Amino acid sequence: MAKKIVVKIIDKMGLHARPASFLMDVACKYQSDSVIAYDYEETDLKSFSDLMRLNVPYQQVCELIVRGSDEEAAMEEMKEVIVDHKIGEIL
Repeated sequence: MAKKIVVKIIDKMGLHARPASFLMDVACKYQSDSVIAYDYEETDLKSFSDLMRLNVPYQQVCELIVRGSDEEAAMEEMKEVIVDHKIGEIL
């Protein structure tokens, strides 16, 4: 079963290169598939170029979804990164 969280982006520049790279680094550490969904589009969190194309702006809500054998650990680390780096607010 997939793990999902809803996140409101609080970085004034939106989900730009630096916070996107933090999320990508976490996603790449795990075997599970990790995606971000925004504006009816799902993008692989392990692909930096896809994350940049998604262009999630400030104050917008997106969903992070992790599916796989280590989904629990991956999601917990993503939550920590989101909070610690002030990327977003977990709703």
